[in-house]
Amino acid sequence: MNAKLVEIRSGRTIAPKGLVHHEDGQSWRYEHHEGEAHTVTEHTLIHCSRLTKVGRVHRVFHPRVFGCVLSVDATLYVDRQMVRKFMTFWGVQLTLLTVGGFIAWYIAHTMGA
Repeated sequence: MNAKLVEIRSGRTIAPKGLVHHEDGQSWRYEHHEGEAHTVTEHTLIHCSRLTKVGRVHRVFHPRVFGCVLSVDATLYVDRQMVRKFMTFWGVQLTLLTVGGFIAWYIAHTMGA
């Protein structure tokens, strides 16, 4: 899953290192969001930085302060889940058939001898 910062009014995606404008008019550079992409919620914060006279200042904000929202592209996640379920099913089937075949072979050879 990929989490993207999307501006609510225009719908444009803001890439990391892109500028976002604070509601008080200041421009900040969007760095990244907190956590992994699969843990993004409506309360996930974003890390931003800004160049000042003193140096670069780093702060953590809620995306709504910039008129943005974090959206999650779950397409890849769903595809992975389907592949995982498919592989798990066939892995279990193969294991059961192998164990069952071995038990049948063992019974046939011990009863026949």
